[in-house]
Amino acid sequence: MAGAPKPALQGLRVFLDTPAGADPIPVPLAAQRGDGASHAIRGRVPGDLAVASAPGEAEAPIGPLAQEGSAALGIADPVAPLAARAGALLSAVVLPAQGQRWAYGARKQHVVQRRAERAADQSRTSLERFEAVLAFLPTTGRSGVNLDLVQATLAAMAANTVRGLLADMAGFGKACRRSGVSALPAQPASVIAFLKARAAGKGGLAKAKPATLARILWAIATFHRLFDLPDPTKDKLVTLTLKALRREQGTVQRQARPLRYKGAVSDVFDGDARGVSLKALLDACPGDEKGLRDRALLSVAYDTGLRASELVAIDITHIWPSSDPDTRLLHIPRHKGDQEGEGASAFLSMRSVLALQAWIRVMAELLDVPDMREGPVFRRLFVKRLKPVDPGVARAAARQQAAARQWGLLSLLPDAKTPRRTGIDPLTAVTLGSAALRPQAVTQIFKTRVQGAWDAGLLPDLTKEELAQWVKGISAHSTRIGITNDLFAAGEDIAGIMDALRWKSPKMPLSYNRNLAAEHGAAGRLLSKLK
Repeated sequence: MAGAPKPALQGLRVFLDTPAGADPIPVPLAAQRGDGASHAIRGRVPGDLAVASAPGEAEAPIGPLAQEGSAALGIADPVAPLAARAGALLSAVVLPAQGQRWAYGARKQHVVQRRAERAADQSRTSLERFEAVLAFLPTTGRSGVNLDLVQATLAAMAANTVRGLLADMAGFGKACRRSGVSALPAQPASVIAFLKARAAGKGGLAKAKPATLARILWAIATFHRLFDLPDPTKDKLVTLTLKALRREQGTVQRQARPLRYKGAVSDVFDGDARGVSLKALLDACPGDEKGLRDRALLSVAYDTGLRASELVAIDITHIWPSSDPDTRLLHIPRHKGDQEGEGASAFLSMRSVLALQAWIRVMAELLDVPDMREGPVFRRLFVKRLKPVDPGVARAAARQQAAARQWGLLSLLPDAKTPRRTGIDPLTAVTLGSAALRPQAVTQIFKTRVQGAWDAGLLPDLTKEELAQWVKGISAHSTRIGITNDLFAAGEDIAGIMDALRWKSPKMPLSYNRNLAAEHGAAGRLLSKLK
């Protein structure tokens, strides 16, 4: 009908008029959602640290600390939202509701926007993140901050430690803002109320374990120490409250499922593999690019017991020769227990060496180079499904090329856009990324390979319910726990296990081997021999 209005597009990409020659600036996702997360943007808390306010909640006024945060630290507005920059108007994406389709080009714009936000967030320094959280905290006034002390404190911490410190303090500040009390300095009553709320899972958050509560107290104490303020966490009532929550909830921590070489067997050398095992996952890896990468990743993770962040940091130059020509040594420049970079070494078996050699050869082919001598070992792979070529178009292109060759005009033809390497399927193009995998990807790879081993029929003694529990419980830490269990089952002493896996305290290896200790301990040996 000519005069009828057109229906609105679902998932429409919204643009504001942009001046000629100006690039649209992506709006942070928190500003698009329209919920309480926009308060965090106005309060200048980074997206990964912001804690959303309840819908309709009034924002408490920011005290003198928030008004003086940037000036006190001598920073000239380092974390202003992208949308606040002058010279360009906003570009936003309206996300489709559940069941709706994306509008043309909207998904691509959304991906570009997310990447821009991630890049902007990663470019912030620890001091800029600290200033952002500091400006958000409600306060009743404070003395001047020692900038040198702040910089030294942040520099002495690992990146994950700084991230946890700021996230915990941002959550505490948000709760204080909601209650209309000061977070810096904080009163013991405010700290106790926040601990009880987190332990009970109020505010839409999961129930916090005692270890998380202790970390929150450390974050609050660290901020007060930096400003030379009385530490509320030292109050006797706060200490007793945490002790009571420990007694009420227990201090046991959830542990990832162990991925042992042959599964849950008592004889790690001659026993038959059963259940979910590293051997089954290695056998289930296909011979394509992703399969070769994942086989090398699983094998190296088990041999070395490295954590996810340490695995993705492996460089080709870290692989050193050993006295046995069939094995190698892996140089570990830095790990969780070695923040000063003293370095350590781990043994790589022949199984891992062969898997690494196969994967490095594939990387060289993907990059079209004769050999790979440096660069991250475990990288992201981009797999694209190609469209089949129309036979008529292929014949026309062949005739054009034959005519150009006959008349000597091949240089005038456009270069054919062909991928450097295709997968096992001729319609699959594979491209190798330049950066290393992110640590979060390791857990997802492990889950995918467990599901792949089940689909290939390599886990016959596993039910669907057990498979679901395994997929949920496995993580990048499973290989570290698995080799610890196998070392213990093979009769190695605690000192040897600590040295092989770079532990400074026996607490964690003993906790990993709690179940095996009951099986192989004095009572287990005696009771298993009684008729």
